[in-house]
Amino acid sequence: MNEEYNNPFKIVEKMKGEFERRNIKITNIQHDDCFGGSWIIEFILDKLNYKFVWDNRESWLVLAILGEDKKHPKYWEDIHIYRYNKSTRSSEEKKALEKHNIEKMLLSLEEIDNR
Repeated sequence: MNEEYNNPFKIVEKMKGEFERRNIKITNIQHDDCFGGSWIIEFILDKLNYKFVWDNRESWLVLAILGEDKKHPKYWEDIHIYRYNKSTRSSEEKKALEKHNIEKMLLSLEEIDNR
């Protein structure tokens, strides 16, 4: 994992206090540093399954919830979608991207809390 800013394990570490405060259990972290740097962080909150997905190629951060209905036993439904509209070439721009993603993840968690 060459890109420290785009490392979901480091992001989870930085957000550890927020996850613990909300009793969030991380269930899976996937990182594809070799193919574009996209990642997934799956977690459980209040017995519901969620995931954050970062599409590094398109610069999308998505929060999705695992849903169920009669036609679709299990499917992921997007709750929040954020677009990062800046290039990330310099180390400062990469830090700004990580800050953006953490801020949007926290905002999404706050909105879940307020449901």
